[in-house]
Amino acid sequence: MRKVFGLVCAMMFIAGISSVARAQDLSFGWKAGLNMANLTDAGEGVSYKAKTGIALGGFAVFKVNDNLSIQPEFLYTQKGNKIEYSYEDLVGFDALWNPIYETVTEKFKVKLDYIEIPVLVKYSFSPGESTCPFIFAGPALGILMSAKADSTNIKSDCNSLDIGLVLGGGVELESGVSIDLRYDMGMTKVFDFEGGDNKEKNTVISLMVGYKL
Repeated sequence: MRKVFGLVCAMMFIAGISSVARAQDLSFGWKAGLNMANLTDAGEGVSYKAKTGIALGGFAVFKVNDNLSIQPEFLYTQKGNKIEYSYEDLVGFDALWNPIYETVTEKFKVKLDYIEIPVLVKYSFSPGESTCPFIFAGPALGILMSAKADSTNIKSDCNSLDIGLVLGGGVELESGVSIDLRYDMGMTKVFDFEGGDNKEKNTVISLMVGYKL
């Protein structure tokens, strides 16, 4: 239900402000893409691997001048990773009563779903041309909607907000279609275990396709 709610909010956000905005220097659009998400700072004996997810939502473009614009976005985005860790398990004793251990490996997937609001400063190199390269950067605020380790709910063990920095670039076509590649670097801790020293932060590489209305 939280995922559906987030998607509905994204659509209502864009549809609502589009209906009241008519300024020449203000435009709107939709975008969707693929995430490669991971977490930083794996502990000893722990291996972190990237997991795939989706990102989709809407954006607005406030034109400052021909080259410079401000682009706030409203996205549903899937983060997290795959975790693998090993430990030595006591399985018995030999004839001399020496302990016998075997290495046990556990695997699970952390699934973190956010509503994320980046506010990007965007610089376009050749506005008005059939192909216009651009770069962008800005902060992003993530609101945690769901958190699971496989099927176990771990939302109470996670911070409800995720503050990050987004950097990237891409190209926009005259038709309004755009493609961008971005890096979303989390700056706040993901987990909030009581008494724990958890330093994991979100990292996401996203390939996005957008369409400006």
